Amino acid sequence: MPDTTLRLANGGIDLETKELRGPSGTVALTPRQAAFLEFLGSRPGEIVVADEIRTAVWPDQQHLSAGSLHQVAFESRKAMAEAGLDATALVTVARKGYRLDLADKPSPAAPVKEATAQGLSARRKSTALAVALILLMVAASFAFERWKLRQKVAELCRDGFALMTKGSESRLARANELFRDALALDPGSALALAGLAEASARFGGPVPKVLVSGSEISTFQQLAREAVRRDPDCGRCVAVLGFIVGNRDFRIREAVPLLEHAVSLEPRAWLYRVWLAQYQAALGKLPEALEGADAAMRLAPLETSAIASKVSILYFLGRYDEALRLADANIATDPQSQATYHWRSRTHLVRREYPQYFVDRGAEMAIWSGWTPEVRDEHVHRNTSLPPKAALEFVLADTASLRVSTMNGPCGAWCWGTGTEPSPNWKKPQPAVRILSFTSRWTPSSRPSAPSPAFWPSCGSWDWNRPGE
Repeated sequence: MPDTTLRLANGGIDLETKELRGPSGTVALTPRQAAFLEFLGSRPGEIVVADEIRTAVWPDQQHLSAGSLHQVAFESRKAMAEAGLDATALVTVARKGYRLDLADKPSPAAPVKEATAQGLSARRKSTALAVALILLMVAASFAFERWKLRQKVAELCRDGFALMTKGSESRLARANELFRDALALDPGSALALAGLAEASARFGGPVPKVLVSGSEISTFQQLAREAVRRDPDCGRCVAVLGFIVGNRDFRIREAVPLLEHAVSLEPRAWLYRVWLAQYQAALGKLPEALEGADAAMRLAPLETSAIASKVSILYFLGRYDEALRLADANIATDPQSQATYHWRSRTHLVRREYPQYFVDRGAEMAIWSGWTPEVRDEHVHRNTSLPPKAALEFVLADTASLRVSTMNGPCGAWCWGTGTEPSPNWKKPQPAVRILSFTSRWTPSSRPSAPSPAFWPSCGSWDWNRPGE
């Protein structure tokens, strides 16, 4: 049997008995009210115009006025209220008609409004999401470009530092260019600034013009200090500062703690240990220096620069045979190791092995200056053909021309021997003569283990006829 009840929110309209049933009880409908509500209930939620209602419900009473129809609607609401039903379910739509909202067939107006609101909300959400996605894409693109820039800067710095370990003039010049390119891409790069300071200091040219806070930096040390200021945790920056303080400013005692700090920041950086070992040797701390050189070799067993550092420490210790054996093996591995040729030539010089000294000195200068093999061989042949006294004079002149530093020539021996800082006059030829006189008195059996400043006055004179004394 079909259901003849129109369900409202809290009751219903029984079409069979023509009664309203609600919380307050049952209320009987008049025939007009029953017909009126039944017709609207057949089209729940729709607005039905008055003429259509009159034609469908009372076809034989077309004369029924609008006021009469309105009266029927009014009485129907009153009856609904008496039964305790929600009278607002019967809606009068001005100048249009009437609508009955059933519980199981809600008014389409509410869904339309709700759908409209939901549509607007969805569109707003979509717009906000689209804007957020665009902003995210822009940020991601910017971050990616920044990442690519940093990668390029890191690559330039890596290539520059790799070139500097080879130690030739042309490589240092190229490294200098790479660090300048890195700074052009990222002016705030502490690593690029440290690399430029190191390359320029090694190359020995003028200080690069770099503006910091509107002021031009005028020294290599200022470049390195600015790099450390930008990134205090950059081990290479701190190490470069220590290298420059010792190598360019000759403040060895100040350089050592800087390099120790750099090692603590990057314990696996073998180069920092090499620099630290060389400066420890310059201060007479040879056991610590040898330990540092060994540590560097353990970290980088194939790095010829680390091996050359140990050769230099063995040289300072007077263990010449060991120094030569290690230098020979290192040069066999890397014939372009300038530092190894340098310390092997110094070892030959102390042992009075002048022909070998000239050969190694020629190789060292050839690597540094980019000499062709022919020029190098001519240099070696010319100097090995000199008489002994002329050879010694050339050695003195050659030694005097070396740039003064703890990394080059017997000057490192001088710093180690006295434990003091060199004076500005050290760049003049006379101290170089004294160094050669001093080192020429050493022999494997008589070399003093820790020569004191008191020994220096006896080195002022040199008897060319008695070079062994």
